[in-house]
Amino acid sequence: MKNLKNRRTGREALWEAAEDAYDREDYHRARRLYRCLAARGDARGWLRLGVFFELGHGVRSNWARARRCYQRAARAGNGDGLQLLGTLYEMGGPRLRRDWLAARDCYHRLIAAGDREGFRLLGNLYCDGDDAIPADWAEARRCYEALIQAGDGSGHRHIAELYERGGPGLVQDYACAADHCRRGRAAGQNDCCGQLGRLYYQGGPGLPRDWAQARDWFQQALNQGQTVSGWYLAEIYTEGGAGIEADWAVAKRYYEELIAAGHSSAHAYLAELYERGGPGLAQDWAQARNCYWRAIARGYGGGYRAIATLYEKGGPNLPADWAQAKHHWLEQARDGYSGPDCYRAIAALYEKGGPNLPRDLAQAAYYRHRADSERQ
Repeated sequence: MKNLKNRRTGREALWEAAEDAYDREDYHRARRLYRCLAARGDARGWLRLGVFFELGHGVRSNWARARRCYQRAARAGNGDGLQLLGTLYEMGGPRLRRDWLAARDCYHRLIAAGDREGFRLLGNLYCDGDDAIPADWAEARRCYEALIQAGDGSGHRHIAELYERGGPGLVQDYACAADHCRRGRAAGQNDCCGQLGRLYYQGGPGLPRDWAQARDWFQQALNQGQTVSGWYLAEIYTEGGAGIEADWAVAKRYYEELIAAGHSSAHAYLAELYERGGPGLAQDWAQARNCYWRAIARGYGGGYRAIATLYEKGGPNLPADWAQAKHHWLEQARDGYSGPDCYRAIAALYEKGGPNLPRDLAQAAYYRHRADSERQ
């Protein structure tokens, strides 16, 4: 008994040393230690060796060898080995052809071993389909239902996605999708809030569009940290309709929250609100310009063009200034936007002349020639 305990302690020490080496990306040492574990009959060693050959950590990627390692891990009772083996067959890769029949067999064995993840993986196979296993969404739904029966409420989310899209053997039905989203939410699947919001936002077979409902569900999703819902909420209050009045001050708040959450592209959307003006938000082109500048600083490609247009036209809190318009058209050309279009815009400014930019036909001809030369 004491010897058995010592062997287990030795294995754990070996495992910890191997994991430490792996985390430090010392793959040569880690692989040697995993081999020692495998030689001692530890399935985790075979599993990790399979990962090495699958991902090519310190060795050439070889999925045939990865398969053999996962098979050894699975035979030693490691469910992860069986799951990864099925995934290899499903994807196919270096020196291993794709084989969905073998993948399906692995997932059935996973289910037989009591691992409910097999139901999800099997459902995904029937959802995607290929030449060997045609897509069958009714069968996929049955797999996800079995996942729910096994105690995993995420099956409701998968079924909702099937009904939302509709596919082979399953008619699109937004009402059924919404029902499964609600049941998933009751089972603790918080992602279902955003999914339900999207259903009401779009509307579809069996479920009329209802932006008031969409707003409530998106707000719940946002409160749970699903920041992408903020985009839908901003759009709802920008456009208005389906039970919600447009309110651009509220839309502005959501864009500001998106910016605070790291969604830098929201600067450009906020700029458009200030540029256009709407219910609850006065036009302010100086604010629009500032937002476009922030968007440019974060990689927005069309920002200089937008600012050039603002300066060309002039508007609330931003007088027309064609010298600034020219400057921003040039910046847009340097930033990789279509140079010929930018130079044509500058030529048009010089042909007419305007605030802070006198009419100059020679400059106009120069920029037209430059546009034609670059187009060639």
